Amino acid sequence: MLLKVAVALFFLLPLHDTLQDNEIGEKSSYLKKLTQLYEKLGFSEGAERARRQVLTGMLSDALNEGTKSPGEERFVRDAEITYLSERDGSFEVRLLTSSLRTTSSDYELVRGNADFAHFVANVSSIQKLDLSLYAGDKVRKRRNIESTPFNNGSKGIRELLSLADHTQCKKTELDECERGSVVMDTWTNQSLAFQRWLQRNLTFDLVQTLGTHNSFNNKADGYGTGDFTLGLILEALSDGRWEFVWAQQWFTMTDQLNMGVRHLMLDPVFFWGEMRLCHCGTSFKWFDDVLHFIEKTLNISLQFDSADLGCMPHDRTLVAGLQEIHDWVVAPGHEQEVLMVHINDEGDSADWGHIDLIQDPVAQIYSGHLFTPQDKKSLFPTRWPSPNELVRLGKRVIVTCTARCNDSRIFLDMHVPDWDNDTTKYFTVAPRCGGFAPGQFYLVGGESQVVGPIYNGPEHEGLIIPENLPYLTQCPVTVSEMDLVSPPLVAAAIWSWAPGFSHSNVTTATQCPAVDIEREGRWVVLSCSEDLVHMCQSSANISDVALSIDRGQWGTAQCPQGYAFSLPQTGYVNRKLYVAATNTNTSHVWINLPASAK
Repeated sequence: MLLKVAVALFFLLPLHDTLQDNEIGEKSSYLKKLTQLYEKLGFSEGAERARRQVLTGMLSDALNEGTKSPGEERFVRDAEITYLSERDGSFEVRLLTSSLRTTSSDYELVRGNADFAHFVANVSSIQKLDLSLYAGDKVRKRRNIESTPFNNGSKGIRELLSLADHTQCKKTELDECERGSVVMDTWTNQSLAFQRWLQRNLTFDLVQTLGTHNSFNNKADGYGTGDFTLGLILEALSDGRWEFVWAQQWFTMTDQLNMGVRHLMLDPVFFWGEMRLCHCGTSFKWFDDVLHFIEKTLNISLQFDSADLGCMPHDRTLVAGLQEIHDWVVAPGHEQEVLMVHINDEGDSADWGHIDLIQDPVAQIYSGHLFTPQDKKSLFPTRWPSPNELVRLGKRVIVTCTARCNDSRIFLDMHVPDWDNDTTKYFTVAPRCGGFAPGQFYLVGGESQVVGPIYNGPEHEGLIIPENLPYLTQCPVTVSEMDLVSPPLVAAAIWSWAPGFSHSNVTTATQCPAVDIEREGRWVVLSCSEDLVHMCQSSANISDVALSIDRGQWGTAQCPQGYAFSLPQTGYVNRKLYVAATNTNTSHVWINLPASAK
């Protein structure tokens, strides 16, 4: 077996660049060589999985041929060949697909022609090919998602990889997405921007934000270049049980920000003479003991330990990452945007005397845009500012740090009141919401990294996918920290407008906004003359909602004392309104969003 592994690595790793650099026609030739090599080595499962990856992508391309609007595009989640003509090579396939606008799925039949069959014939005998990416019980488990919404394991990682792989963008020569080229559906983009606008006057500890886990560790910037080939090898060696996923994002931080992400995470490590952005491994005591022995014997400081294993000389510098974020912040059209950057340093920088290599670039690059602990102490001593207040001050970047940073410039986690985090696997959904209440800084995230039999992040920590992200928006979660973010994933964070509706539909005179109970609290537009109950909100606590005493046309009903006609500003408040309304016989609830509001 070890000999087979060595042979596989020797032949397959050089072929990886071939797959990255060439078009589909050349990829099919590559896959033919790959499958032949697998079969000679006795790795039949690896050959089968190699075919699946490209064939499923080709099915998506065939399905979307002629589609002009990104919002109309659909991607393939599961596929099964149901018919193949031996006469002309045409086939029929049963697909489980989803659109970019919605996370709902449906089955449909697609017929391919001989041109596609010719590609298939070049790599495989399609009669024996099962294209299913998931176990057959996936749909049944989806129906029971409420009981274990985040315990999704390998199925979740495959779904996120599929979403990312079918995202529209301008490709580089290495077949990755160019910085800033990811295509966002217009309705999704506008709806997420609208939800940020709704929160503009809330104190920052009440704002719900989308974040990304290890934002820098993305394929577009050269991280995880061996994921595909190493993944095929591990899957082949284990009959499909092992996988390899190192890059936790596919798209650049610029694209992540364009998708609506407002919380980024950077891991700075001093390596190869500079502070670099690296995603490293865990600590090994025996390895560190050897290094310490060498340092003591030779009276030198290597400034390296096992926690730095995985860093590469070509990894981006911290300065480059900070500058990319700064360039986005100051770009035209982003003047109202506020974001957080988390510096996840584990302490080596301070131990080795390099903490200024983190602090100084932050202060220099963000300059007047940085909201510092001193600013908070002098300007907002008893509370956090709102995004609008930060915009007016021109201080639209908040930086936090886990290391021993100088807290006059950067917030330490311990200096942010009630800061806490949790993994998705152990997060409890509403109404318990992990035991946290509004006003706490509460981050929930998962882990997409998989290293064969050594570590499986989705199994250990869970993973945010489109099916469970709404459970986080229904709770007072400050940051939903996503792996492998993509347009369909962020679309699942929309809790306000129902698909097909937007603020532009509101006229106030004739068409008014309402919460639709049958759509689980999503917003629609109805005739303003309908007699409905109104949403009422406490003037002392935005989370305290009630229904109006009577019914009436939009804006005419009476609220209880101490409450006023209002609208949900967060997904958490929206769910509370939905729950209150489900206990009555009402189908809709008026909300206070005039046409002139934005």
